[in-house]
Amino acid sequence: MPRPSRVIFLAKVALGHPIVRDARRFLVVFVLTVMAGYGAALVLLAPTRGDPGPLGPLASGIIVAALAAATLAVRAGRAVRREQAAEFTRMARRLGEEKTGRSDLGSSLRRLASAVERAVPEIFGQDDAVSEPVGVWGGSGGSAPDPRSPEARIGIAAPTSEGDPWRARRLLRIARAAALFGGTDLELKPVAFAGPCAEVIEEYRRLAGPDCEIIYIEDGGGNWLTAPINRPLFVLALRELIENVLAHGGAWGRISVTTEPVEDAIVLRVRDDGRGIAPEVLHEILSGQASGLRAGLGIPLARAIVEAHGGTFRLESEQGHGTTATLRFPTHR
Repeated sequence: MPRPSRVIFLAKVALGHPIVRDARRFLVVFVLTVMAGYGAALVLLAPTRGDPGPLGPLASGIIVAALAAATLAVRAGRAVRREQAAEFTRMARRLGEEKTGRSDLGSSLRRLASAVERAVPEIFGQDDAVSEPVGVWGGSGGSAPDPRSPEARIGIAAPTSEGDPWRARRLLRIARAAALFGGTDLELKPVAFAGPCAEVIEEYRRLAGPDCEIIYIEDGGGNWLTAPINRPLFVLALRELIENVLAHGGAWGRISVTTEPVEDAIVLRVRDDGRGIAPEVLHEILSGQASGLRAGLGIPLARAIVEAHGGTFRLESEQGHGTTATLRFPTHR
């Protein structure tokens, strides 16, 4: 550090020392009180005595009052500093307890995920656990999908009474989500959205039939749209939203994934032209009251991922006109 900068730094440290601050406070209050006292005395005595001259004993009273006021101001300042220090200590203790709690919760989630991952092959059989179906069937009962539907064309398995692969996949999704959220911190790195979006879309595009299309449109004005995100969680959220369409969208024909910049954020939208969601079901999903197999895991998990990034999630749907999920990811850390 250069010598002038070192001198300035030391001066700031010295001026910020409690004793120096008390002395400064004492001097300021004393001077202001004396000036106010003398001013008030002159104003009050001038009409009666003309030229007030020396104030005599009154001057001593003003000095004593100023000393008392300055002393009280210093003591009040010290009391405020003690209260602030105590509050900072309490806040630090609470933060430490919360961090410890989050760490314990993360460890528990990782242990749960590991246990489920190990148990799935044993419960459902190694082959069932490995050969996971592409999507998740959202209905209940044992009926197979319409062979003309997109679900049948891309091979989504329905949960029948022998639907072990579907149940295995559902457990694995829960386990992997728990493992991702069980980390101590959400590691965010600048990532261009085009990469993970193209990766996921290409995977599902190969599986879709000739009558179905999945497209990606990026409106970045010639620049790659980049934001600090956790790439595995981002990919998981996009997968869940697309699979939600495959499982619940009915006879959809197009899924469009678009990204565009807005102020301090990037907005990702997943639209489909499927059958949509009934208003009462949509309300239950958004309020977290949906239950049963038909509710699925995709939307709650995608919403949790976006909110973990400090973003927002919105779901809009109209029966017969498809559904739109809007994910807003902040561009600042």
